[in-house]
Amino acid sequence: MAAKEIPSATDRAYALAYQRLERALDRLRALGATVEGEVGDPDALVAVRLALHHFPADEIIVSTLPRGLSTWMRRDLPSRSSKAVSVPVVHLVANRERVAPA
Repeated sequence: MAAKEIPSATDRAYALAYQRLERALDRLRALGATVEGEVGDPDALVAVRLALHHFPADEIIVSTLPRGLSTWMRRDLPSRSSKAVSVPVVHLVANRERVAPA
C-alpha cells in the first residue's frame, strides 16, 4: 500500500485561499456584481500587479482588517497599491465589531 501524500503548507494555503475567493465571488454575484478573481502571489502587491496582466480592471478593492489588526495596513498596502497601478484603488476596512477574536 502506497503512503498517502500529505499536501505541503503552500498547497494547503492555496486551497484555503481558493475556497475563500469562491465564496466571496459567489456572494458578490448574488448581489448582482460582475466580478472576477484569482488567487495570486502571497505578496499582495505582486499579486495586484500580476492580476492586471491577466485581466483588465476598472478598479482594485483592497479589503483589510482594522488598523492594529491588519498586516496589510502595517505594510501600507492600500497606499502602495495606489502608487503602483494606473486604476483607482478603493480601500475597505472590516467593521471592528464583526471581526472574530483570534
